[in-house]
Amino acid sequence: MKNSTYAAILMKVAPPKTMGGADYYQLGFKTASGKRILVVLGVYMMGWSGNLSKSKIYYYHEKGERLVKTSMKNPEHFIGQRFKITGFLQTLSKKEEKYRIFPLERLVYYPK
Repeated sequence: MKNSTYAAILMKVAPPKTMGGADYYQLGFKTASGKRILVVLGVYMMGWSGNLSKSKIYYYHEKGERLVKTSMKNPEHFIGQRFKITGFLQTLSKKEEKYRIFPLERLVYYPK
């Protein structure tokens, strides 16, 4: 499996769901080329456990030009913001340009 990176804007956040005793969020991104990418994140992957080593969320620190591992507490707050998604792209519907990133390697937030 080869991981790819996509620049996208967060367009939609589905309400949290529970599966197997763990909560998760479905985030919908859209690229400049029109691809719609679904990312499913559990609360541990979002850094909610208090242990940031399990987080897949990064913040781009422009002044230091580096990535800082962080958490994402309220994903709805980031709608309309720029991200870079790194992971394996799976096709859900080629005709409708719907895809899913699984497994997710990294989600980087780029503030405006």
